[in-house]
Amino acid sequence: MLHNQCLKLLAVSVGAMGLGSIPRPSAGSSADVFLFPYFQNNGNSGITLSDSTNGINFSALNGGNPIFTPPASFGSQNLTRDPAIIYQNGIFDMVWTSNWTGNVFGFAQSTNLKDWTNVREIQPFTGTTQPVNVSAPEIQYNLVANNYVIIFSSALTQSTSSAVAFIATPEPATLGIFALGSLGLLAGRSRRRRR
Repeated sequence: MLHNQCLKLLAVSVGAMGLGSIPRPSAGSSADVFLFPYFQNNGNSGITLSDSTNGINFSALNGGNPIFTPPASFGSQNLTRDPAIIYQNGIFDMVWTSNWTGNVFGFAQSTNLKDWTNVREIQPFTGTTQPVNVSAPEIQYNLVANNYVIIFSSALTQSTSSAVAFIATPEPATLGIFALGSLGLLAGRSRRRRR
């Protein structure tokens, strides 16, 4: 059973990618395909990838085995939920929710969807006030601003509503700990209208 809240698709030209042991639509093909990264169970078994030539019927790649699992150094932040992948400038950049609670999300890069580098936890908030969660990150490339934007949800306490925040960076490989001023707030707590 897939647990993603919404279908995240990435259209790429597989023939140019050299995906190695990850099967292509057909030998020597340069057909565009849709890639669907997802997690199974609670997200504790890694990120799995499926492809489709029509965006409707998907087949698991890599024999249904994960294409990525977080390193043991992530400790309790070892889940791989809500994966999002973008392909830009010859590199796959991936972000994911690393646990139900905590103040980080996961980040990794690959040129072939098999070998992952620059794997690390991203802590978007600094200071003593830390959120109870950072979840559902999405990564996009902004052609107008010529930068990457990572949008995520976060709550400061268990009793507050989540807010949607974002990080903008010219290069995701340089992501690290951001000062609160580097973050943008898209939406605050939801409020009821009084009559």
